[in-house]
Amino acid sequence: MNRRTSLAIGCALVVMGLGAAGQGMAADEDPSAAVIEGLVSTLPGGVVSIKADPTLSNGRLVLRVVAFNKGAAPVTLSAADIKLYTSANQPVALLPLDQLIAEVSSPAPGRSVGSATGYGGQALATGQDGRLDVSGFSGANQTVAGGLSSQVQAQIGAPGKLSKADQAQVDTLRAAILQSVEVAPNTAAGGQIVTDKLKFDRDAPRELKMVVRFNGEKHGFIFGAPPAR
Repeated sequence: MNRRTSLAIGCALVVMGLGAAGQGMAADEDPSAAVIEGLVSTLPGGVVSIKADPTLSNGRLVLRVVAFNKGAAPVTLSAADIKLYTSANQPVALLPLDQLIAEVSSPAPGRSVGSATGYGGQALATGQDGRLDVSGFSGANQTVAGGLSSQVQAQIGAPGKLSKADQAQVDTLRAAILQSVEVAPNTAAGGQIVTDKLKFDRDAPRELKMVVRFNGEKHGFIFGAPPAR
């Protein structure tokens, strides 16, 4: 990172007022204590990239999180390693796969669980500065089987319970939503997360703060919330 970039990041942190953690955020989770580097964070142990859908889905944010392991040993990445906050430092809940599949199986009128999509093969590039760029990565997430409640498994497993379209969406969610994935050395892996409906205080900036813990390090991000669809 050159001096001009460092100064720009420093100024951005001052303008956004990230020096003090609010009531909803633990001090050790404040993104100002991590490296803020656009939507890609590079630290000695790994590279983490995030990419949000361009619009919200019924007020929910769908976000892709990918991590590249620069270490010598496998590292686990899961939804529990991800914390999201509003600009007022209020936590934003991440919806579990169990709930998303239950909504597909018994959708409420007008309810859509989001636009989570599956992943293709691995694609890692190197930027002009020589660092790995995982922003375009689309790596396959491990298929989730044991993470669902017995009630939901019975609901989606019974013959004739779901239409072909709904079953396809369930299969897509199971393949795409981040649960717990092992990231081998010198490889990248990840998945998507879906948040609860975003709520911002009146007149508060529509900004989100995010911390991803990976390989013993904290990767911090600050970005604007996408508009409603």
